[in-house]
Amino acid sequence: MTQSYRRPPIVEAVVEFRLQTKLLRDDLEKIRNRLDYPFVDEENHIQFRIGQSEADFSIKGSFNGFKLNSKDLADLVFVRSNSLAVSRLAPYEGWDSFKENALKCWSVWHQVIGHQKLARLGVRYVNRLDIPIDGTGSIHEEEYLHVSPRAPLELIPKTNSYAMQLTAPLSSDDCNLNLNSGTVISPLVNHVALSLDIDISREKNLPGQENELWDLLEKMRGHKNRIFEGVITDKSRELFSK
Repeated sequence: MTQSYRRPPIVEAVVEFRLQTKLLRDDLEKIRNRLDYPFVDEENHIQFRIGQSEADFSIKGSFNGFKLNSKDLADLVFVRSNSLAVSRLAPYEGWDSFKENALKCWSVWHQVIGHQKLARLGVRYVNRLDIPIDGTGSIHEEEYLHVSPRAPLELIPKTNSYAMQLTAPLSSDDCNLNLNSGTVISPLVNHVALSLDIDISREKNLPGQENELWDLLEKMRGHKNRIFEGVITDKSRELFSK
C-alpha cells in the first residue's frame, strides 16, 4: 500500500527508456518539435585530449540530443540519441500526473521512431531528508534510515558526512535495485540533509507491447515504494508529515 505524506521528500522523479540502437539527429529534431516545451537546449559531449607537448592538444564535440524544459522549469525531457528520459522536479504532484506526462512524451517519441527494441527501462526517485541540527552538530543517519554505514563507535564516535551505494537484484519482475545514500547540503537553515536515491531498472526480457510496458512501469513503481518504506524510519515519516 502506498503511503501518502503531507510533505513528500521527492526532489526528482525520472522514467527512462533506453534503446539498443542510436537514433539519427533528424528523428531527435522531429521529437523536439512535436513536444510542446518552451525552453530547449542542445546537449553535446565534449572530449579533451592532452598529449605530452603543449601543441598536442585537441577538443572534440559531438551532438547527443536535446534538453527540454517547461515554463516553470519543473518538468524536463531529455531526448537523446539512444534514450528518452522524462523528469519531474519538486514539487512532485503525484504518480498519476507524472505518468500522464511521461506517457504523452513517450507517445510522441514512439510515433517518430517506430518500434525499437529497448535495452533498459528505469524508474528513479531522488529524495532529500531535511533534518534539524541537534546540539552536537553530528549526523545520526541510523535514526532516519535503516540503510546506513556502520563503524565501531569507539573508532568513529560521530559522522560528519558519508556516501554509500547498494546494488541488488530484486526477487520479482527481473528488476534490479541501485540505491545511493549520503549527506547533501540542505537549503533549510540549521538543517542537514540525507539523500535517498532509489533506481529500479530492468535490462532483459523487456516487453514490446505498449500496455505491457506501462504495466511493468507500474510494478517498478511498486518496488520503489516498498523499498522506500522499508528503508525509512518512523522518525523520517514524522518529517514528511509535519
